[in-house]
Amino acid sequence: PTSNFQLATRNALSSFVTMTGIADVIRRANQSAWHMAATLGALALIDAFLYLILPRRLAVWMVPRLFPSWHKDLRMASMKQQHCPRPRIPDQRPTLSLLREGDASGVSSCRKSHGGSDQKAASGTRSTPAHDGKIYKWAILLPVTSRSSPGDGGPDIWDRLEVNARRLVESVPLDRRSLTTVYVAIDQRDPALDSDVARERIQGLLSGLEVDFCAPLPPAYQGAICWIWSMLASRAVDNGADFFVLLGDDIFIHREEQNDVGWQEDVETSFREISAETGLPFGCGCIAIRDEAYQTFPTFPVIHRLHLDIFKGELFPPAFRNQHGDPFLYELYRRWGASRYTKAAKLTNTVGGAAQPRYNKSGVQLDTQQDKWRGEVLSRGIESIADWLEQRAPETAALARIPCLDVVIPTYRCDESALKVLTSLKSKRPVALHTTLVVDRPDADNLDSIRRLASQEPNRTVRVCVLEENSGASWARNVGLWQSFGDHVVLLDDDVIPEEGLLDAYLGALEREPGAAAYVGVTKLPVPTTLIQHAMAACNICYFYGVALHQRHPPWGVTANICVPARLNPVTFDRRFPKHGGGEDVDFCIKSQQHFGRCVAVPGARVLHPFWDDPLKQVSGWADGDVLCLESLPLSTFRTTPNWVELLLLSILFRRPDLAILSVLIEVFMLMPRFFDNAAPRESLGRRLLVTLVAVVPPMLQDTRRLSSKIRRLRFSHLCLHFDWMNKTGNHRTEKQLTTLSRTLAFVVATLALESEGSVRITTLVCLLFLWLVWCINQADLRIIPQILKVPRPLNPDLDVGDTRVPFVVFAFQRTGSNLLCNLLGQHTQIAMHYEIFNDKAIYAHDGIQKKTDVIKDRDCSPKEFLRDMYSVKERARVLGGGKPDAVGFKVFPEHICRSSLSRELFEEILADTEVRKIILHRRNRLAVCASALRASVTGEYIKKNLDHVRVHIEPQGLQGFVDNYDCYYSYIRERLAGQGGENGCWMQISYEELTEDHQGTARKIYKFLDVPPFEPRSGQSGQSQRQTNGNLTSAVHNFEELRCAFSGTEREIDFYDT
Repeated sequence: PTSNFQLATRNALSSFVTMTGIADVIRRANQSAWHMAATLGALALIDAFLYLILPRRLAVWMVPRLFPSWHKDLRMASMKQQHCPRPRIPDQRPTLSLLREGDASGVSSCRKSHGGSDQKAASGTRSTPAHDGKIYKWAILLPVTSRSSPGDGGPDIWDRLEVNARRLVESVPLDRRSLTTVYVAIDQRDPALDSDVARERIQGLLSGLEVDFCAPLPPAYQGAICWIWSMLASRAVDNGADFFVLLGDDIFIHREEQNDVGWQEDVETSFREISAETGLPFGCGCIAIRDEAYQTFPTFPVIHRLHLDIFKGELFPPAFRNQHGDPFLYELYRRWGASRYTKAAKLTNTVGGAAQPRYNKSGVQLDTQQDKWRGEVLSRGIESIADWLEQRAPETAALARIPCLDVVIPTYRCDESALKVLTSLKSKRPVALHTTLVVDRPDADNLDSIRRLASQEPNRTVRVCVLEENSGASWARNVGLWQSFGDHVVLLDDDVIPEEGLLDAYLGALEREPGAAAYVGVTKLPVPTTLIQHAMAACNICYFYGVALHQRHPPWGVTANICVPARLNPVTFDRRFPKHGGGEDVDFCIKSQQHFGRCVAVPGARVLHPFWDDPLKQVSGWADGDVLCLESLPLSTFRTTPNWVELLLLSILFRRPDLAILSVLIEVFMLMPRFFDNAAPRESLGRRLLVTLVAVVPPMLQDTRRLSSKIRRLRFSHLCLHFDWMNKTGNHRTEKQLTTLSRTLAFVVATLALESEGSVRITTLVCLLFLWLVWCINQADLRIIPQILKVPRPLNPDLDVGDTRVPFVVFAFQRTGSNLLCNLLGQHTQIAMHYEIFNDKAIYAHDGIQKKTDVIKDRDCSPKEFLRDMYSVKERARVLGGGKPDAVGFKVFPEHICRSSLSRELFEEILADTEVRKIILHRRNRLAVCASALRASVTGEYIKKNLDHVRVHIEPQGLQGFVDNYDCYYSYIRERLAGQGGENGCWMQISYEELTEDHQGTARKIYKFLDVPPFEPRSGQSGQSQRQTNGNLTSAVHNFEELRCAFSGTEREIDFYDT
């Protein structure tokens, strides 16, 4: 029986293993199959050693026999891509619709053709549509109450009404007064207004205009301004009103200037401009009269009766009671560029507005919680307009809609010159842009100048929000997010310098890959000049500033330059994080991925971020936020053995200053080899060593700050606990555990050397030196063993390729010119060139087509035997001239490889076998491949027939998916051919462009590669290789301009200029 001492020992050991992270390493090894760990360990070393010391052919023969159960794993263990991807073609339905409709020529090729706000501004002129001559009926919706602001005695209601009513009457031209009706609503039992005498007095104040009093409002309407407006709007439209404006009794309309046309004419002109510029029906839009008390906020909008037709008689959804109705109306039509402010007309909200309102806010709230109206309520409204337009004006519905993008810039520095640049961002594409500048320093000296940055133009608004107190970066961003009503918001730091095309890059990414949790831009740092700056570059502590250049799907991005979902995002920045920043961006991005897709890199969205005045203070401050991530994101944490600073703490507790110094020295010597490669590579050796030494300071400073933060907050359970910065997407967790374990082991060995004497000390010092040398080799990225592992390992050295002298395979993607290449090869008298012998419907051999079901079934059941037979060509077809071929080959598409597990296994062996030569055929222009594949897919015509008349429509998201799939296939092929010698070995690569531009030269290169005599092929194309299209992509792709905009600034931008 187990003793109590044994149980206690076992429990203590178990606790130690769990706490130090050793358990995580063991668990990970078990989860990934122990034989894979062995493959990457001892077997990999033995395998590499055999390939080093033995002749190549002998190693190829011996290794699979020494490791019969492991030789596949030895090859596959280093493969990033385990399987061949199935080909993916964009949605064919839009192209089929074009084909059925005969490509309706009346539809513009790009929904952006009507131009964006910046294009209009750049032209310098703006056409004003001529007056259509129609006189419209107007309704002024005027709820009246005797209440004043809470806590304010307020002026007498009649004093206010006399001034405001007189100005209201004066603002309406004489020729419009008979067509303008004021609809007045009064609360039931209002002590000052609910009487016949009061109504007569109001009638007198509004003398000259038609006045319509509704029945006194019951208590249910008290303070429900949105309900009152909605009721009055329905009443006005029933009485024949065309336009109605939402006002209050505290509105003072300013006098007209000399050249003003009046606020009603101003509004009507704006509606006509919207209709002319966007193609929307007249009246589809929202015009807000400029409010001097709350500039750049759409208070008191004007709506056309068409709005009630769209929403079936409702002005607002029932959720609106007494707030947010005006911005809701404005945001509805902003998606079509149909929300504007008046050009000249102005009013002032004398009570309320940006100040304290005269009622207790209720209904849909705009507070620290995700307010419903910005999300689902606004989304339903937008879709209602889209559905109505789809029925009434289907062409306009798609063409007129534009993206709504917001920009939020929190600022504490209040650098006016930098903020002017950031609030003046431009886009070459149509976009409704709203910029919110959140001032987190209410006592700034230049606050008035910053307020003057607020502005409003069509489809461009800049709003300045000043916080009551310094609240920190997280809260400032939250305030900006809560005032963002767009679909996405770009977050920028106030000290970055944006590059041209920043917004266009984000807009393109939103179209190519919608639904992401965040779109991560590139935040560049200046070229380092000082020693500290060089050290920070060497230690790569700012890696995530440029993570978009290294990872397609980063785990998170810094908020200095990032685009995130706005109104539909339930995630906010956590105020627990430091005011100066650090960790809140990690927390925000990872939590957002629980509601949206992965993060997407946008390398084209670039800003320049200056170095900080005190870089060490800045990066050490990030560590406080890092520790908070351990609590906010516990699923992204892991344990390791104690790191150097925790060993330092233990040494101090045990009063061993020598061990404390030892832990520091070991950490320094372990970090220096890692940083040397990046340390000022153009400087002298002495300078590089100095930079390397200083480069260890930032990470060690962060480790110290993390430990002090844990102790200061009494989070002792967080000792040996670390955060996974890659959020389970990379090997960070395993690498951190292994490197920390290595350093702990080095500390233990060094401690033994310090405590021992004589031969034992010498032995431990030798072990320590050996450990450090192995560490240096690994950290210096010499990659000796991985290079050896790239030597091709045949999965089956006995693969039977028949009796042909030169077996070969053409690996291609559909529509990359494979027929042209096969025709070129088939002309040679000593080459038997099959076509698609692994096609799922037929066997296209060099001497004919076999479609018998039994033959195809036998091929699929025994693909290796079938391959042997197809390679064993005794004589070329007579129609090709006959003769015994020296080289036999066929072409393969990704769908052939993916047909079954047997086919996948066969082609893995073919790719690994150096006896079989491989030709990789690709086409540089991915758009051309995609368009050609779509044409063939919707017509069923893959050869001979001309398809110039077929136009295709490709959504940006579909093209991005196709490009990813295309590149993934060729990465799969090239990864398996690594180490096989390239064109001087057993594989070569050619492009469709080479075939068409230098037919003869490419043919000679291929014949030489296949080791067959020179041969002069026929020029031109014939038979199966005849081109199916002769036009350019501009005419072939229906939405060419839209795609070009979406891919602007990406690697594939070149495809749109090589048409």
